[in-house]
Amino acid sequence: MRNHRLKETAFTRTRCLTFQKVVFMKLDTVKQSNNNAVLNVSRDVFCESPVARQSFEEARNNINYTAFQELFKDTVNAALDVPDAKLYKGYRVLAIDGSTVQLPKSEELQSVYGKSTPVENDTYGRISICADVLNEFIIDGEFAGFDVGERTLADRHIESNPCENALFLFDRGYWSPGLIGKICDGGKKFLIRIPANSILTVTKSSESDGGFVLANAHTLRFHKFRLISGKMEYLVTNLDESEVTNAELEELYALRWSVETRYNELKNQVGLMRFSGKSKLVVMQDFYAFLTVMNFIACAVYDADQLVQEQRKDQSLRYQYKVNKSAAINILKIRYLKAALESDTRHKEFLFSQLIEDISKFVVPVRPARHFQRRIYTGKRRTSTLTC
Repeated sequence: MRNHRLKETAFTRTRCLTFQKVVFMKLDTVKQSNNNAVLNVSRDVFCESPVARQSFEEARNNINYTAFQELFKDTVNAALDVPDAKLYKGYRVLAIDGSTVQLPKSEELQSVYGKSTPVENDTYGRISICADVLNEFIIDGEFAGFDVGERTLADRHIESNPCENALFLFDRGYWSPGLIGKICDGGKKFLIRIPANSILTVTKSSESDGGFVLANAHTLRFHKFRLISGKMEYLVTNLDESEVTNAELEELYALRWSVETRYNELKNQVGLMRFSGKSKLVVMQDFYAFLTVMNFIACAVYDADQLVQEQRKDQSLRYQYKVNKSAAINILKIRYLKAALESDTRHKEFLFSQLIEDISKFVVPVRPARHFQRRIYTGKRRTSTLTC
């Protein structure tokens, strides 16, 4: 509280809305209105009469967004310390990808983030996340205006990366000699897909697989392969063939899809598209609160998945099973906050173990090697799926 309040007099008097309660309410605004968050946390977590929504909104303006940034970093540190974390041949596989979000209409947000916009009269922010694709948690997040490019945000991820054994995955569009050179100079590994129109510029040759030398004397590998659809894909990496074969490169790059799944969860299941205020402070609070909740979910699902595998290890099943994320989010909503607030250590451990056990009951089958045709809607000639 002392580190992150914006006024020295804030949260000094005995009032209904303490620093802790406001933080809990902010974490609970995920996928719901401020009114509901205040009501749920007051009654279900603290067993008190709810305060007015306006009082909550005034109180949150006394907390810097860095409080939620610190909470998010705590979840990252906890996830990185897990002794049995999933690795790929000793590497922690990190995928970096960006996206855009439309911001609420306000003069403040327009002045901060509105230097450039893809839609006239609307304000957009650019977000970028660095995700551990095997353990399914977010290791870093950046929020900026639409005028800041994805490569710039990726550069920040690489600079702040805490993992010595990092292996970065990038989609096409991220290729840059400067960005790749920074990864190589730092002793890290990468795998990137490049677009077809950049092959000659990047490799100086498109005849066959092989190696080439980057401008700063780093030797890289080039590999091309054909998808089931018949389309050619082109990969560049600094992984040696003795570590990862060409066939394994294709499988490794496929892991990048997990970061797209994180965005789907972040936007549609956790609710990043709906900000709870119209100031830069609230937008940044929401952003790091959402990332924190995402990692809460990832940690709970990781433990529940371990339980699912243990329960089914002696069964002869057609498919492997994993936890249903949507069900996990619904179960975690209030019960996580109540368990975190419990002061008795033994009872807290019981509440968390019961929580994980309940999440493990909701599973879905894992069907490998599934392929679907991508459907791109342009907004024209859409037809309803409902019939009379």
